[in-house]
Amino acid sequence: MRAAGESANGVAHDAPWLPTSEELRDRLRDLVAASGLSQAEIARRLGEEREWVNNRLRGKVQLAAEDLPRFAAILGVGPAIFFEERPLIVSHVDEEVSTAGVPEPATGASEPGLTPIEHLTRELAAWSEADRERILALVDQLTQLLAIELAEQLATGARTRLVELLGARLRAE
Repeated sequence: MRAAGESANGVAHDAPWLPTSEELRDRLRDLVAASGLSQAEIARRLGEEREWVNNRLRGKVQLAAEDLPRFAAILGVGPAIFFEERPLIVSHVDEEVSTAGVPEPATGASEPGLTPIEHLTRELAAWSEADRERILALVDQLTQLLAIELAEQLATGARTRLVELLGARLRAE
């Protein structure tokens, strides 16, 4: 992404940074990937066809301004996320997550013809109930830690963007 005050061709200017349509599409694709939702599920939640979602993610149809808050709501983020200069990356988790007592995954080759999900499902079925509960507890803990990190990044980005927009407006007046 470009720096504040830099146009797509690299020329400096006083206007606040705004993403190009390609940058918006890339951010949307990153958010969709991070959500774990399928295009079909996103389309269902939006009341659209899967092709409608796919066309926007692939750039066949340009994202409209009214699409951004709709996607943001489905993906559980604020629409300002599309206008943040820095990428949405969870850089670290400060708290240590204990993996004591968690069984190691099988290292052998999967059975021929099985998808990775089918292989994992069979492997999980072989674990004890206590092991499965411990894994779920670790996943819940990690999810909470990542949500906190994400919320902090979103708040910082929104504050920064608001200050930039207000500064640009004051300079214009």
